[in-house]
Amino acid sequence: MKIQKLAVVALAAMVALGKASVAWSGPRPIQTLEYFVGAWNCSGSFPATCRAISSNIRFERDLGGAAILKHHDDGPPFSYRAAEEWVYDSAQKHFLASIVDASAGMRTFSSDGWGDGAFIWNSGSDVVPKQQFVYTKLTDDTMRVD
Repeated sequence: MKIQKLAVVALAAMVALGKASVAWSGPRPIQTLEYFVGAWNCSGSFPATCRAISSNIRFERDLGGAAILKHHDDGPPFSYRAAEEWVYDSAQKHFLASIVDASAGMRTFSSDGWGDGAFIWNSGSDVVPKQQFVYTKLTDDTMRVD
């Protein structure tokens, strides 16, 4: 799925203002997720069916910079909506995420962080079958999610 940030001037100004006015106070590794902060328009297709899909994804800082919150809303005809919290666990030395949605309940994921231009979430033992989300940075304002 190819994703691009919104090109709306007013929104870009708000995102830029947010970046300038909110100081990070969380652990340093969470700062590596700054790339995601902002609003993204998504379009692509499901690999298995080639059926087109679109969605809006919004990332924002929370908890004084110690977490990233993600809101995911699919466009019609799909109705998937999810909220995610991404944090860094300094004791375990990796990132943790919880995803909550109406259809699958709550799922947990972990990541070792960025590697070769990609940020990969692997599902925890509570998720059957196993799931993986790969966020690949293509440019400063374009990413692919597999």
